[in-house]
Amino acid sequence: MFTAQGRGDDLLALGGERLPSDWVRAARLWASDDIAGVADLLGEMGAAPDEAYARMTLAERLIASGRRAEAEPALSRALELFRMMGATAWISEAERLLAPPA
Repeated sequence: MFTAQGRGDDLLALGGERLPSDWVRAARLWASDDIAGVADLLGEMGAAPDEAYARMTLAERLIASGRRAEAEPALSRALELFRMMGATAWISEAERLLAPPA
């Protein structure tokens, strides 16, 4: 993924602002590091697996920056979606993050 390699600006430079696709909008939001925005958009689109991943990513970032209370709603929603899909590996990961720190 472009953003994982620090190349979000390259993705944004490709343009696509005027393309009438929610997927393009989602990619641009992700490249702009608006993970909360992309999670909300994916939720509106009904893209449950992608929404769950985005919410999990958001929660991980918030927890890493010491903002656990802000992460909990995103993580709870991700866990709800993972359970609906039966995504057991992701459920375990979300539950690990949701557990209070030792």
